[in-house]
Amino acid sequence: MTRLLILPLFLAIWPAACTTRPPAERISLPSSDVTLTTELTDGTPDRRSEAIGYLKIPAAASVAAPAAGVVLLHSSNGPDSQLWFYMKMLAEAGYAVLAVDSFSPRGVKNTMEDQTQVTEATMMADAYAAFSHLDRHPRVDGARIAVLGFSKGAMPALYSALARYRDALSGGRTGFAAHVAFYPWCGMQVMDAQMTGAPVMVQIGARDRSTPAPLCEELAARWHAQNPGVTIALTVHPNARHAFEHPTLGRWPLGLLPVDKPVPRNCRFEEVAADRFVERASGLEITADNLAEAVATCSEIGSEVAFDRDAADAARADVLTFLDRHLGRESQGRLAP
Repeated sequence: MTRLLILPLFLAIWPAACTTRPPAERISLPSSDVTLTTELTDGTPDRRSEAIGYLKIPAAASVAAPAAGVVLLHSSNGPDSQLWFYMKMLAEAGYAVLAVDSFSPRGVKNTMEDQTQVTEATMMADAYAAFSHLDRHPRVDGARIAVLGFSKGAMPALYSALARYRDALSGGRTGFAAHVAFYPWCGMQVMDAQMTGAPVMVQIGARDRSTPAPLCEELAARWHAQNPGVTIALTVHPNARHAFEHPTLGRWPLGLLPVDKPVPRNCRFEEVAADRFVERASGLEITADNLAEAVATCSEIGSEVAFDRDAADAARADVLTFLDRHLGRESQGRLAP
């Protein structure tokens, strides 16, 4: 079977292998369509839109004993078995979970061919819209809300830890209490990396050719230098590739799966002045009009995904420990789902 045939076959069986979405309340999340992260901070007028959220609150949560919460952000494949697997896992652990669908209300199925159809900046706006909803919920503790994202959704989960975006999007609230990013693209270098103070966890594979681990190692070093007192926990799993813990890949009989899609492994967006970014290799200044061109310039075709049982088990256990510690649940015990 050729590389070109494997991906369509996998996408064909993907829905059949999906973990079913847990019962949840479907809600509308008022948000914005944003092309660049600079539009979040430079006063660009809002282009109002909405995301969809699926909300599950623990039965034991109450006004007197509110639950900690987690916002989930999906990958470029859209809401799929990965999102529902983690929604179920976190709900069973006692968290209020709000899983965000950034694609369906915008008429997009996935962004694997063109990542600019729904940008990571838009998904960051959606993340804070979800935060706002949980923050107002009487059975959720607004001071104990985390964000967790995968691949495309991992970038907003990670960069939302910067104070510049929290201040622009949180409506004056304190923002997320913790950030978890599974294999994010870490290639956006900002001049001012002042963080909100919330802890960050990154889980990534050393053999990831879509979103390379060295970019996240460089980012962690830069952020540590500017924020010496803030927790930035980076785990690089030595044998893991992209999507190493995706539950559907765990049922894929062929192991490694080639993916013939553009990936941003060579992309470096560097802020050279306030709210001005250039693509490092070409020197192209990035604007809302040429973002697709900039991404295409530095992207390459071809990568692979593969399930890694050891890395998946370790990462999931680490995430639960991280959330329990930083959302203040270790002293409280678990809430009944």
